[in-house]
Parts: sequence; C-alpha cells; structure tokens
Amino acid sequence: MADLSLKPSLVPLHAWLIEAGTSDIATETLFDGFCARLTAAGVPIARGFLSIAGLHPLWRAHSLTWNDGRIVEVTDFSHAIMATALWQASPFRHMLETKTRRLHRRLAGDDAVLDFEVLRIAAAILCADVRGFTNFAEETAPEEVTRRLNDIFDCLGDPVRAAGGEILKFLGDGVLAVFLPPDGANVAVVTPAVLAAAREILARVEALNATETAAGNPALSLDIALHAGEVTYGNIGTADRLDFTVIGPAVNEAARLEGLCKVLGKPILISNSFAQAAEGVQEPLLSVGRHPLRGVREAHEVFTIDT
Repeated sequence: MADLSLKPSLVPLHAWLIEAGTSDIATETLFDGFCARLTAAGVPIARGFLSIAGLHPLWRAHSLTWNDGRIVEVTDFSHAIMATALWQASPFRHMLETKTRRLHRRLAGDDAVLDFEVLRIAAAILCADVRGFTNFAEETAPEEVTRRLNDIFDCLGDPVRAAGGEILKFLGDGVLAVFLPPDGANVAVVTPAVLAAAREILARVEALNATETAAGNPALSLDIALHAGEVTYGNIGTADRLDFTVIGPAVNEAARLEGLCKVLGKPILISNSFAQAAEGVQEPLLSVGRHPLRGVREAHEVFTIDT
C-alpha cells in the first residue's frame, strides 16, 4: 500500500479555497493565496499562471503570473490579441481549438518537439561561479562552506530580481539566471539592467569579502559571464522530478564563457552577442580579444567592463 503520509495534505487548502471562492475577494488575492498555500502544503511550484476569459467590450482575457512567492505580473488582453501572430502561434490557441486539456512537449533530446515559437525565446543569460571553490571546500568545515556559499548567493538574489531576472538553478557553487525581454525577442531591452545587476553583484561580493577578511576569513571571488541567445524553456526532467529551466547551445556557451574568466583573470566576461545587443548602453565594453570556447566551433570576440 502506498505511504499516504508522504503525500501533501491538501484538505486545509480545499477548505480555504471553497470559503475564499465564495467570498468577495480580488482575483489577485485568491490566486496568490492559492499558490502560497499549495507551496506550504509541500507542492513545489516554480511558476503559477492563471488566465481568465471574460465578457467585456474591451478585454478578451485577464492573466496573472505568480513567481517567487508573489504575483509578479498582471496583464489584460484586448480582443485584438486574437488576430495577432503571437496568438495564432500560441499553444493556448491550439488547445482551445482542439479541446486539448493537457499539452506536453519534450524539450530536449533527439525526440524533442518544439512546434510552438513560445518554446524558443531570446534571453540574456547570467552564469556565475565561485572561483577556487573546490579547494576552499576541501580545506574548510562543511558548515562554514555552507554559510559562505549562502552569503555569496545572497549577493545575487536582489540584483537579479531588481533587474527583472530569475534565478533558475543553483549548481553547486554556480548560479544560472535569465532575463527575458517582454516581447521574447529584443534582448537589447534588458541588457542595461543586466549589466547594472552584474556590477551590483560584484560590488556586494567585494563588500562581503571586506567583512570576511576583517574577521580573518579568506575572500571568495565570483566570476560572471553575460551572454545572449535563443533558449528553450520549460519543465525538464523525469516523470517524478521536474525542473523548470532553460536549455540550448546558448546556455552551454554561457557556461563556457564563465570558465574563461579564470583564464583571463577577469571577474566578468561578456559575449559578442550580448555586446551587440547592448550597443545602446552608455557604459563602454572593453574587448579582450578573440578566444575559443570549448564545444563552440569558432573563436569569438569577448568583452569586459571596468571593475
């Protein structure tokens, strides 16, 4: 018999939802409360999305996006949305017209199916890693390693969120974050905020190191790579363990670029594609020459900033 004690207890959620649904509360409050209580019950939610069709002379639908413990976006869609190319290529249109209740697509591997444009999107990618962390971890007590690593990660959280980005993964001592342009295509819209976030992260790490060295602890350096390219995003994993993330050559290239930071002795490196998208940024990007990246066919020009 299955161990029911391991399953999330959703009875209190059901009771709350029935009571809240019959009360006169705003949709935002209801959806936020539902996602928060579902998470508290043990259901891991990376992102919640609610779309409500309406009978309104101006608006076709209303949507809410829940992420990182709060409602992060509220959008109204006019009736004209139905005539746009975005809607025509949307999986939601396909599901409505074919009365499909669930739509699953494999996003990775030889049998990947990427038949909707929304599954591929342009993004700015931030890949960061603690330099020399392996040696530090081998020479340091585990509880101290955890404390220092968490402090480093804290330096990234607020700047990434303030720039409209999202941290998708903590990979050991590394971090993967993405910044998605509103239209899914024009990365130039987000590059100024991404550069500002990278600067703020390095400033916070520097301040943290000043505190740690004053206490007699070794400093930890953070390397950051900024890249721009097309990614595929969605739930990746197995039947019982899914991870919402991005995949694709651009993600791999960002990781390879981050590894070049140590070789060139630079705390931040910027790819040519990101630099091209950041042409309107006031801050000058400094070329450090052309360099090969493992797994990338041709060498590319790489840039940095004054730090």
